[in-house]
Amino acid sequence: MGRLKALLSRLASSDAQVEAEELRASSRQEGSIAACDCRVGDVVTVKGSVRSVSLEPSSTLARMEAIVYDGTGLVELVWLGRRRIIGIEPGRRIRATGRVTGNSGHPTLYNPRYELLPAEVV
Repeated sequence: MGRLKALLSRLASSDAQVEAEELRASSRQEGSIAACDCRVGDVVTVKGSVRSVSLEPSSTLARMEAIVYDGTGLVELVWLGRRRIIGIEPGRRIRATGRVTGNSGHPTLYNPRYELLPAEVV
């Protein structure tokens, strides 16, 4: 009965709700921390889907930013001195590790170690 209830619930959910649930479950399985649980100063590993990428080239220091959604919230990844990182693009799944700062209103990792992940099979 529980499986039928879960299936019916999933069918009634929006695509965004289904994606959020899948991202949360995938992150929990691998031991990644949820964006909503990130605390300033902690070294964390987050996993999610890249929502947007922006570049801020300047005469002093290039800066690339990626916003990652993990099903619970957003995490900003910032690479200083980078104009582009091949493979980091909207829709791509990524795992990143770094120290959390909080100067942008949500968890931010500067120059994180990262791994590009293949699309997950559902």
